[in-house]
Amino acid sequence: LGLTEKGEKHWKQVVDLVFAYCRLLQEQVELTKADDSNKSPMRRIWGEMSRLDQMFFHQTSPGGVYAYAPNLADRVLTYGTEKALSAGSMLNESEDTFPLEKTAETVKLLCPTNCIVERCSEEAWEEAM
Repeated sequence: LGLTEKGEKHWKQVVDLVFAYCRLLQEQVELTKADDSNKSPMRRIWGEMSRLDQMFFHQTSPGGVYAYAPNLADRVLTYGTEKALSAGSMLNESEDTFPLEKTAETVKLLCPTNCIVERCSEEAWEEAM
């Protein structure tokens, strides 16, 4: 995470804000677990992201052939011929396919006791000396 000079002066508040957002994500996961319908905000956003990816996939040309060919060859090896073009595009995703358990596992790890905050700015070096 890169900070401006002003952000660097208030880095503790920035860290607090990041972890507040992580707590918000944890709360949303719990609400989504409790809500059996597909109307939770996380499922709705997942569905919106998938629809946007689908539109982008269908409206974008592959680009230059010399850059595209090696990328496509790598994708054929990684994903197989059936999914080489669409891998990573969320073409088969919807609110119903939201990976709630994987999201819950990942969000659970986003807590201060499981993270290291490292400052590498000039101001941080000056404070350390």
